[in-house]
Amino acid sequence: MNHDLTSPLGLPTVYLVDDEEVVRDALGWLLRSRRLLCESYASAEDFLAMLGSRPEAAEGAWPRAPGCLLLDMRMPGMSGLALFEILAARGLLQTLPALFLTGHGDVPTAVAAVQRGAFDFV
Repeated sequence: MNHDLTSPLGLPTVYLVDDEEVVRDALGWLLRSRRLLCESYASAEDFLAMLGSRPEAAEGAWPRAPGCLLLDMRMPGMSGLALFEILAARGLLQTLPALFLTGHGDVPTAVAAVQRGAFDFV
C-alpha cells in the first residue's frame, strides 16, 4: 500500500486508523466504492510512524489535499483519543477533520472528543 500523503491526482484521502482488520477492510471497501481514496493503519503508532517519515507533516504543511481521519477510539497501545491529542498539538487537525468510530462509546466520551475538537463521534 502506498502511504503517500497526497494522491498523484491531488485528491483527498481518508486515513483510517483501526486495530481491527475486518473493520479496516470493510470501511476501505465502502470508501473506495464511493470513489474515495483510503489508506488504513493498524495502530496509532503506525500512523505516527508514517507521519514521522514525512517532513511536511512536521512543518504543519500536511495534508496538501484535505481529507479526513477516521479513528477507532479503543486500540491496544495508543488510543485514538491519544493520537487525536498529539495531532491537535501539532496543528494538523486544522486541515484534517477527525471522526471517531467506536463500538464502545458512551455519551461522556463522545462529548469529550467533540469538545476537544473532533468533527464527529460515531
